[in-house]
Amino acid sequence: DIFHAAPNIDHSQEFVRKDIKVWLNWLRNDIGFDGWRLDFV
Repeated sequence: DIFHAAPNIDHSQEFVRKDIKVWLNWLRNDIGFDGWRLDFV
């Protein structure tokens, strides 16, 4: 079954890890997030 809330992201790829870091930094620095909750880990 495909669970659309948590797509299959290939974290073994360097560009994927880089993009996630950029996105998380944007959420923290520009949006004001102060933490993460990862329910699909």
